[in-house]
Amino acid sequence: MKLERVGRKVIPLKGKELNDKLTPEYGAQREKVLNRLIAYDMGHGLSDRARDIAKEEGALEGEYEEEFGDFGRRLSHYGEIQHLLLDPDHLGKVRGKTIVHMGAGNGVYAKYLKDRGANALAVDIGAKAIKIAKRVGADVIRADGRSALPLADGSVDAFVSDRFMFSGEDRLEGKDMKAKAGSWALLKEMGRALRSGGVVVIDNALERPDEISRKRLREAGFELVHGENRKHSWENRMVLRKL
Repeated sequence: MKLERVGRKVIPLKGKELNDKLTPEYGAQREKVLNRLIAYDMGHGLSDRARDIAKEEGALEGEYEEEFGDFGRRLSHYGEIQHLLLDPDHLGKVRGKTIVHMGAGNGVYAKYLKDRGANALAVDIGAKAIKIAKRVGADVIRADGRSALPLADGSVDAFVSDRFMFSGEDRLEGKDMKAKAGSWALLKEMGRALRSGGVVVIDNALERPDEISRKRLREAGFELVHGENRKHSWENRMVLRKL
């Protein structure tokens, strides 16, 4: 079986499909990061407070929305993103870094990053999302990912996206869901705002890291430094670095 190095991890490559069984060390480190998020949440009640606020705002309708929707997600949902951010080959730490969460929903992750010393911003286009994230305590920006972001050139260390970029999310892609035109436009705008060497961490994408166009990435000013093709098509992960 051929091996391809992606970031610091060696992932078996069989045909065009990356195996999602990563090294035991990688899995153990990811579990450690997740447990820290859970412990923080238990101690501070961040996710429970966000859910209570979302209910007050009429944003939680049905069991699915409460468990998996934008306004019901618990902090532990962002364990994968946090783990990828903390990788020394990516961002390494969050304290003192400017991190922007695109499609931030209830704002719990941006609030957590803020509490950990980051200059964290929650970005969403929805008025209800902005209101909830503000009440949670996150610093917010209301913006459409398909247009210019109110961020200075080279001012951002990392962008994070969960079930937003390359996910078929129609709020971003509009009528171009198949072409993912909105995601490519947003990536270009991220490149403007990112510092050299800054990263974009994408979780829960439909786009497979081994199938995304490397040429198009280079034209946008990025390289793929980490990719995970997961068992379920909507769980793919990737880290892009600005060249």
